[in-house]
Amino acid sequence: VATRSLHRVYSTLFRCGTRRAEYTRDVQHLTDVAVVNTMIQEGIDDPVELRNDLPIGLVLPLMETLHRCRCDHRTTSNSSWSSDAWSLIGRADLGRHFGTMPKPVSRSIEKGSKTSEAVGLDHNNVADSDRDGLAQLEFSSSMLFPDDNRIREAGRLLRSSRPTFLRVPRSVETSDHDYERLKQEKLLVLCRRVLALPVGRGMLTLGTLRPVPAEPLPLPELCLSGRVPPTNATLKLDVSNCPSDMKVWPDFHNGVAAGLRLVDAGCSTADTIGQITRTWIVYN
Repeated sequence: VATRSLHRVYSTLFRCGTRRAEYTRDVQHLTDVAVVNTMIQEGIDDPVELRNDLPIGLVLPLMETLHRCRCDHRTTSNSSWSSDAWSLIGRADLGRHFGTMPKPVSRSIEKGSKTSEAVGLDHNNVADSDRDGLAQLEFSSSMLFPDDNRIREAGRLLRSSRPTFLRVPRSVETSDHDYERLKQEKLLVLCRRVLALPVGRGMLTLGTLRPVPAEPLPLPELCLSGRVPPTNATLKLDVSNCPSDMKVWPDFHNGVAAGLRLVDAGCSTADTIGQITRTWIVYN
């Protein structure tokens, strides 16, 4: 997120000359709507990336604004918003209701229950850049339980395809060489945790994928790198001192977790488009 964009968003959120006592509910509502529109104009349309890219002190006021818009009946009855605005506040279903978003096709994720079908969750509708199926679970849980963030928190803990946050305190007497060594040691500990994540992710995403014969099975990456504050520079793990077979079993568990995402054939409906054949298995 660019600094200029954040300046515009926060200038809209904290308007100069408006005292706290003057913030009535109507003024707060108009300010929240203006903040959402400013975020869309600045290209900020993904709350997940917003939480990952910004420090908690900066992102918290914006997430509270999105939460107020999501829960305010005056906002949810506004049919003039764009599809990006509905997705930003977490109400893509209202965007489809008002006709500003394309309706999902019949490839919604099923778990053998009618509840997930009522959500209208679809692979095409929910961007899954991590290819691990956690984004779809977070989306469906936010529709069913908007005040419950446990699935979102579990997805954050089990996501292995993004650089992990690496913070290493540095004392005054520590040289640059020693500091780099300390960062590599801390990163090795964090990467060992990342290599163990597929086991838990396989349990969380069990039976949530209906495959398409023409598409390969999505396989998330095991990212062995860290994100160093305050610049968020990426630091890769030095594997020269690690065993050569360090990723053999984690890669196997990662593939098993991806396979466990396949929905059970007994739970599929007659019009399912994800038929698992011998050719499809060999292809993957």
